[in-house]
Amino acid sequence: MDIDDKERILELRRKRLTRKLILVSAKEIACIIPTLIRESCEGCANGYLSQTDHTCLTPMGKFAKLEYFDVALFRTSEEIVMKKFMENLKAVDLHVLEQNPIIHWKSDFCVKHEQIIKQKVLEFL
Repeated sequence: MDIDDKERILELRRKRLTRKLILVSAKEIACIIPTLIRESCEGCANGYLSQTDHTCLTPMGKFAKLEYFDVALFRTSEEIVMKKFMENLKAVDLHVLEQNPIIHWKSDFCVKHEQIIKQKVLEFL
């Protein structure tokens, strides 16, 4: 195996790890959005009895829910995301991560891959 083959394999593994982390990130962010919707509901905040006064019970489109993305990302625990990401990695993946560590999940990784993560979040909503 020559150096070019090794580099191609390493690049494929990096891309696979990136896809895995995008998936884990999107799942965690999507889990927080329903809570944010309930927290912003005036009916819940004021204890209204009528269901029609609760915006959290009104059908909401996926794209409307995506408006909560930034707040959900802020509330998402980096530790939980990284723990879930690391749970299913193989030894080869760990070797790739050692060479290319993910240091700042929210400020670097999520900013760089924001659009792809948003697309994945839409799939989970």
